[in-house]
Amino acid sequence: VAGEVLKNRDRVITGEQARVVLRLAEGSAVKLGENAAMKVDALGKREGGVFTAALDVATGAFRFTTGIFSNALGRRAVNVRVASITAGIRGTDLWGSSDHERDLICLIEGRITAVHPDAEPVQMSDPMSFYVAPRGLPPMPIESVDRVQLALWALQTEVQMGVATFRADGRW
Repeated sequence: VAGEVLKNRDRVITGEQARVVLRLAEGSAVKLGENAAMKVDALGKREGGVFTAALDVATGAFRFTTGIFSNALGRRAVNVRVASITAGIRGTDLWGSSDHERDLICLIEGRITAVHPDAEPVQMSDPMSFYVAPRGLPPMPIESVDRVQLALWALQTEVQMGVATFRADGRW
């Protein structure tokens, strides 16, 4: 339901041609594309006012972007898992997806640590780079992505213009 406050262990599931935009407490946005499933956990604040969250994307496309809903530069410790790849986020913009062929995380800007169970953790700080793990295989080396491909990926999580959208204030 639009405007609902999520709690630990809640799941967000989208359907065919659906999109969801979530506003996190510290001002970041999480966008989910169609046929996505994500579990929310570890929501809270720890010592020093650090916002915490664990987002587990089982399927579908997602995007995490800091500062969308607030210019406050609050500290965060957010982990996003895209099926087999976990990204530790401390302030960044990233896109990812999981499907029957592969799990992928694309760093648009910022810095993350990507962890896969079949490989050593890798630090990612080069903008427009991605890390992909084909289903059932170890991850591939980090590669660069061009703006055209990133734009195509991003369309999967953006709210579509000209399509009915339900908002928290009840407007369509």
